[in-house]
Amino acid sequence: MTRCVWNLEGSEWVPTLVIFRLNRAALCVFNAVQKETNFLWEVEPKLFVYATMNRRKTGLEGTDDWRRKEKQQNQKRGNRATEHVATQSIKWSENREHSTSEQRGSVRIEGGKPRWERHPGADLMNGGYASSNLRAAFSHCVQQVRSYDYHHYLCLLELPPSMRKAAFTLRALNVEPARAMDVASDPRIGLMRLVWWQEAIDKMFANKLIEHPTAQALSSVIAETKISKIWLKRSVEARINDARREATDMPETIGELEKYAEDTISTMLYLTLQAGGIISTAADHAASHIGKASGILLLLKSLPHHVSRNQHFSYIPTAIASKHGLIVKQEGGEERWVDSREGLCDVVYEMASIANAHLEKARKLVESVPAEALPVLLPAVPAQVLLDSLRKVQFDVFDPRLTRGVLGLPPLWYQLKLKWTSWRRKY
Repeated sequence: MTRCVWNLEGSEWVPTLVIFRLNRAALCVFNAVQKETNFLWEVEPKLFVYATMNRRKTGLEGTDDWRRKEKQQNQKRGNRATEHVATQSIKWSENREHSTSEQRGSVRIEGGKPRWERHPGADLMNGGYASSNLRAAFSHCVQQVRSYDYHHYLCLLELPPSMRKAAFTLRALNVEPARAMDVASDPRIGLMRLVWWQEAIDKMFANKLIEHPTAQALSSVIAETKISKIWLKRSVEARINDARREATDMPETIGELEKYAEDTISTMLYLTLQAGGIISTAADHAASHIGKASGILLLLKSLPHHVSRNQHFSYIPTAIASKHGLIVKQEGGEERWVDSREGLCDVVYEMASIANAHLEKARKLVESVPAEALPVLLPAVPAQVLLDSLRKVQFDVFDPRLTRGVLGLPPLWYQLKLKWTSWRRKY
């Protein structure tokens, strides 16, 4: 028999599905949590097992006589049936497929009544056991990605449970340096944070403890998967080199931007493939093209932010800007920027076309990519969504429609597109 009730957890009321099993001998409670799709519901296992009795309405409920009678009946039932229920329930819980917020524990029999005891640290990502601090560190990584990289957060949810821990941790590592310069009141402080992360990677590989949740989670991933130190440091070093240049120093060619995108975005895909034990040259090539496309398109989307912050287009190559009349050389040899909305749209169009070419090259490799690598390459979907959004606004990066929803697309449509692509085993 099943019944839906509302259960108070903390300060929130959550819908709860109550399932009565095994002849009133056990009660299993599951919290139903709404998924990101807003129309799918996932059962999050929180298993509470305890003996129940056939409570007839005798009018004695809540009184001392009723409690005494209930205790006597439970003692008569004995511990045998109770232990059987606890054993079967735990086996059922351990065999169930993992979910991202799974909590497990054990049942201890005291005085004829089973008592549920939660394990001190249940891993949120893959069902393994970890310390409470490590569990909090992984939760922090998930929250960071969800708050500051939401379109990639939804992509990571499509990964197999065994790969999510490493994927969320690596993506959180990408978020930390990316935000360092934005959250710092002084550029020098932001640069110090980036250098700190560079040194922290060396300490993590030396098995030194670092009091930072993302670093703690990354240390655990390094110990379990043996990911490449070179790729980790390359992603941070690219951020450091970018932070050290002046706001007026622009890249000369699109190749410089492609290298920056590969060092910051593609490396995260390389590391995720490596953490999942996926060795494939085709998958690496596809990840390289997807990272370059994503990096270029995200830099285009962030142009209004950098203009408002530095009063300068920091990520437009001078060769492309000169080609479309955004830069004009004066008599003294100095270069002057021309305020041309049409010229800017032409520049964005050319750069977006280069990103689109990378996406097409990546998709040509889909037949050669192993099936287990396809979910890792799903970031090609948000790149395509952003490219389509730019087309709709005529490549005007200042159009407010780009800031709506997820990369300019309503959240529900974005999630449906992501689900559809994943179901078709594409990217």
